[in-house]
Amino acid sequence: MSLIFLTLNNKYGNINIGDIVKTRGIKVMFRTIQILIVFIAFAAFQNATNSNNVKIKNDNYNKNLDLTAMARLVDENLLTANYIVKGKNFGELTGYIANCPLCSGKLSCMPNLDVNNGNTQYLDQTYGSIMIVAAAQDLACGSIIRFSNQKISSSPVLAIVLDRGVGSGDIDLLVDNVEKAYQIGRTQINYDIIRNGWEEVR
Repeated sequence: MSLIFLTLNNKYGNINIGDIVKTRGIKVMFRTIQILIVFIAFAAFQNATNSNNVKIKNDNYNKNLDLTAMARLVDENLLTANYIVKGKNFGELTGYIANCPLCSGKLSCMPNLDVNNGNTQYLDQTYGSIMIVAAAQDLACGSIIRFSNQKISSSPVLAIVLDRGVGSGDIDLLVDNVEKAYQIGRTQINYDIIRNGWEEVR
């Protein structure tokens, strides 16, 4: 406290030491406040930037979800389009095996496909693994039909026409053993045509 009352003499006059201390103290205080303001502003800016980064990540995540949902919707629409009924028919459903009398084990529509090995399904590029049927010439090779028969499956059956040898409208389902053929017997069925031959694939 004694510094406040000290004065110095120089060529410009008397200088009060207390005034110097006060002036320097105020300058130091203002400098400290300025540094604190800059520090607080920097911290607030960093916090805002981090918050925006989180929001951007969430936006991207939501966009990814939206794209996934859109892709799923497109797939569902394509799938629905693949199952539009192009025609309806009715006839008699029977079952046959590859080595039946008068059967060669080769399919009329696909002579290179040998089914003597017990294979009764065809892997279609659109419909996946589906049953094989014989049909008359009025149903083109490669046509896909859908029918229901509880003796075969509790779900609707998809089958592709890959063989011939039955009357108009009738369907003969390729099975792997005689017992299954007898189990199917002769049944009148209605069926949907959901693809007309191979032309619709190309």
